[in-house]
Parts: sequence; C-alpha cells; structure tokens
Amino acid sequence: MTDRDNPDHVLLTFDGPIAQISFNRPARRNALSPDLLTLLRDHLTRVAASDARLLILRGEGQDFCVGADMYDQPDQEIPFHHDELMSFYHTGTMLHEMSAVTIAAIDGGCAGPGMAWAAACDFRFASQRAVFNTAFLAVGVAGEMGLAWTLSRILGSGRARELLFFPEKMNATKAEQIGFVTRTFDTSESLHAGALEAARQLAARDPLSLKVAKANILAAENLTLRDFVEVEGGRHILLASRGARTAAFSAHAAKHKAE
Repeated sequence: MTDRDNPDHVLLTFDGPIAQISFNRPARRNALSPDLLTLLRDHLTRVAASDARLLILRGEGQDFCVGADMYDQPDQEIPFHHDELMSFYHTGTMLHEMSAVTIAAIDGGCAGPGMAWAAACDFRFASQRAVFNTAFLAVGVAGEMGLAWTLSRILGSGRARELLFFPEKMNATKAEQIGFVTRTFDTSESLHAGALEAARQLAARDPLSLKVAKANILAAENLTLRDFVEVEGGRHILLASRGARTAAFSAHAAKHKAE
C-alpha cells in the first residue's frame, strides 16, 4: 500500500463526545509527511473548537508513529517556512492544552515526534507491542513538539535526561515501570478497546466537572501552591453550588450505601 492509496494521512472521526484522530500512513509506519503534519494541526484545531470532551490519538496499521520518514526524506527538511513549521511544533501544545481529555493509544513503534505527541496527551495506553524511543539525538537533532518539557513533567528531569541524551528502544513494560505509560494491554485489539472504554467512562462524567478537572491540571503546572489553591477553590465553589452537582452527589451516595 502506498501514499497514493491513502491520500488522507490523518483521519478524524467524531462519535458523540468522543473524537478520534488516526495517523494514516501504515505503509510508512505512520511516519511524518507534509500532509500528515498539516492535517494533524488542522484536525486538532477542529477538535479544540468542537464539543468533543475526549480525544483518542492512535495509528492505523501496526504502529503509532515512528517519527521522521527516514526513507522518504532522509536528508531533507520539511518544505515549510518558519511560521508554518512553528504551527506544526505547537501540535504538542494543542494536545496538551485543549479542554478535551486526551488518550494516546500506542501500538507498535512510537518514536521522535510520535513519542512527543504521546507525551503531550493526558494518558498513554500501550499494547505489549509498543516500542518507544526519543530518537532525536541519534539523528542529529535535539527534539521538537515539546518533548523535553512534557517528559520532564511526567518523569522528572533526571529520567527525562536519560531518555533524551541516550536514545534507546524501550518496551511497554519498562515504559509503564518508569511512569511514562499509564496502562498496558496484552494485544492491539484490547488496547484500542480499552482506550475507547476509558473514553466512554470519562464521557459519562459531568461535562463541566471534567473540563474543570483538566483545567486544574494545567493550572497546577504553572502556579505556586498558594495561587493554585485560589484558582482551584474558586472553581470548586462554583461547581459545588450547582444543581447538577447535588444530583450527582446524591446518586453516588445512594450507590455507595447500596454496596
């Protein structure tokens, strides 16, 4: 199968509150292409502007995204000017900061920009087939898509340095052990089913509470504890005063009593 057989290098679908973005260059292991970068940016923009509350990011075929296409453009820069390149680099920012909760469903290879996009998501689910590699330093560059920033916050600066300065393949078991992967699954099928089930569970939560929980996480990354508690407390007061919260609390209490 060639790129001519798959003109849409990234697919976007909506199923109620759940959006799904799929890298769609399976013959190239979902490696980067100009169309992939453009479509990913445009689809993320569309999801962020939609009513979607969950986003699953995945790859078609046997891989998530192996990063640069070393066969198609081994010695060439992506043919875009500076401002457009920066818009592509900020796809990691878009994934990280959008109000929708994001789940990366990682099967097979996940390297370079692919690993950066996974790191930008709120959750990283992986099959036992998943293999991770920061890869950048091995090919003469330092990194992009915010990977150093996200890795440092997920793993701490020491572990982030280890992965970035000594790029080596890492399997799903080790990735889960060090805290990069959130959940592992035995097979590709159970991975994608598990990601969808988690998305459905979160979609069933109160929409405003889910949105505020994501906003709180983002605020916590940038504020002092004192400033954060002011923001968090103010939001909690507003949420707790709603009729929807009272009904949800009563339903939870009744369920707990029945158990």
